[in-house]
Amino acid sequence: TTLTGAQVKQLWLYQGVQGALILAVTPGSPAAKAGLAQGMVIESIDQRFVGSAADYSSRVGGKKQGDQFDVGVWVKGAKWARSSRRVSL
Repeated sequence: TTLTGAQVKQLWLYQGVQGALILAVTPGSPAAKAGLAQGMVIESIDQRFVGSAADYSSRVGGKKQGDQFDVGVWVKGAKWARSSRRVSL
């Protein structure tokens, strides 16, 4: 889902962060195998900005089985940090 300003505050994210909030990941899916998890915020696909869920869908929608791509995410640990995951379809 598209990250809202209210969610940025609720999640204690850095002000101005935009992207697609991961609400759920199907076990065994390519996303799960790449280490993506609920609560992460996707900010890029192959270094192209993702500002909304629609951006994410348009960037990933054209991918097919066998494709690989990099996903830039914000990950919550002791504090929020940027990270990257490689997804293989």
